[in-house]
Amino acid sequence: MRPSTLALAAVLVVPCATVPAWAGPPAGDQRVSAAQIVPPGFKVTMDTDIGAAFAFEATRPNDACPKPHQDPGILIRGGRTPNPAAAVVVDMMAEQPEDPASRMGMSRDEPLGRERYKGGVLSWRKSTIPWIGAGEGPDMVMISGEWAGPGEGTLLSLSVNRFCGSKEAARAWLDGMIDRLTAAK
Repeated sequence: MRPSTLALAAVLVVPCATVPAWAGPPAGDQRVSAAQIVPPGFKVTMDTDIGAAFAFEATRPNDACPKPHQDPGILIRGGRTPNPAAAVVVDMMAEQPEDPASRMGMSRDEPLGRERYKGGVLSWRKSTIPWIGAGEGPDMVMISGEWAGPGEGTLLSLSVNRFCGSKEAARAWLDGMIDRLTAAK
């Protein structure tokens, strides 16, 4: 975990510890299932509901994964965490500088922008994995977008990860999921 992310995680975890999971969902909770939130074509691989919090994951293959790279698959994550200070956390996220570009082995990870978006904060990253092996092959470029926004006493989060496609296509998926997640209150 990067140092700036670690500090943010501490801010997110402490308020969550004050609301026990067995307290149940907020009054008037209209939570929809993960299958209703994710875009068509994704398979829900985890849908965990622990009272006031829930989390889900969904996957599907990358249609545009360059050959001969092995497709890691697109991963969508999302959920809701009890946090009475969610609006403050989102403001802090918006003001925090983006993590700088980095390398892990031959892979490159770089920022693609952060913006206020649909009542929350949307951050983008680009990961590039060069072809290493026999013969010729193109680099594999993957886009990741993460959105966090305040709910009613909760912090809402969604992300699209490992997507071999355009930022615009990933944003369209996030737009639909943000609308469905925030409508569920």
